[in-house]
Amino acid sequence: GADRCGVREWLRGMGLEELAPVFVAKDYRDVELMKRIGLDEDDLNFLEIHDPHQRELLQAKAAPAVVGAAAAPVVPASAVVPVAAAVGGADRCGVREWLRGMGLEELAPVFVAKDYRDVELMKRIGLDEDDLNFLEIHDPHQRELLQAQAAPAVVGVAAAPVVPASAVVPAAAAVGGADRCGVREWLRGMGLEELAPVFVAKDYRDVELMKRIGLDEDDLNFLEIHDPHQREVLQAKVAAPQSLL
Repeated sequence: GADRCGVREWLRGMGLEELAPVFVAKDYRDVELMKRIGLDEDDLNFLEIHDPHQRELLQAKAAPAVVGAAAAPVVPASAVVPVAAAVGGADRCGVREWLRGMGLEELAPVFVAKDYRDVELMKRIGLDEDDLNFLEIHDPHQRELLQAQAAPAVVGVAAAPVVPASAVVPAAAAVGGADRCGVREWLRGMGLEELAPVFVAKDYRDVELMKRIGLDEDDLNFLEIHDPHQREVLQAKVAAPQSLL
């Protein structure tokens, strides 16, 4: 369970309970996952934990149990179902190497923290303006480099969907065209077009899929949509049908 209570208890056991708000705010809540894959220097820097004693304790407690085993990718706890990110080998080493090849290794912690780790997928479907804004990359040179390196190779080939940490929606995102234009038009029809960047950034782009399986409370929380009216409108528009096709 990647819940905030679990991470607080885990940190309390190390005498580091005061760090719980940081772990929760930065979405490092899945204790079992952290134990399995460990916390590296980039993780601790991203968490802004600089005290040597705290870093040593955390790295000791979150060390991977089996060095030879294939490590699962970091999956932010905000993921509704943190399984799909394991598809496609979206590991932190891969994205760091890829960025190093462009001279942009300093961006690796951002890509890891925001769960943009599947290099093959990024190469296949590209990084658009919304992606780069979500990653908070504003330098024109960096943006140009990333878009050039992550451009889809063949426009005519059906692009694979972005697979974020959520397993329920991305599994479904493979069905139909999970395109950003479609979700923007769909939201515009509800008067909620301002939410389009959030849906795109968090990879909720397959309108047909959302209509078919609905959006539950976890989905809306993951999308950080807290306005009661917006939540009501969205849940009404994507209510799953009563009977199976």
